Amino acid sequence: SSYQQLAPEVTRSAGESCGPLRVLTAPGAPRDVHATVTGNTVALSWTNVGDASQFVLEAGVRPGRTDLSVTLGADARTTFENVPSGTYYLRLRGGNAFGGGRPSSEFRVVVP
Repeated sequence: SSYQQLAPEVTRSAGESCGPLRVLTAPGAPRDVHATVTGNTVALSWTNVGDASQFVLEAGVRPGRTDLSVTLGADARTTFENVPSGTYYLRLRGGNAFGGGRPSSEFRVVVP
């Protein structure tokens, strides 16, 4: 099965104890997302939940929309320069080898 390919085989003989078992899943939603707008520069930072190895920023011009999707690295911060003036609705989603996690709460960013 695919599970057997992902997890090493665990064996146990009499009197031998096993180490802790880990459930391998996609990461949780990023938390404590914070945006700082300075002119047309938007700096984002957040807390990585579940050891995400990368993040995806989803941005829309209306609540719930994804008009732009940007793949980010593993750092829990990024900066975008020369962002056009407007109101944007953003969500962050972490991912790892087991898939994409749940998105953060949507938040609004206004660029003057």
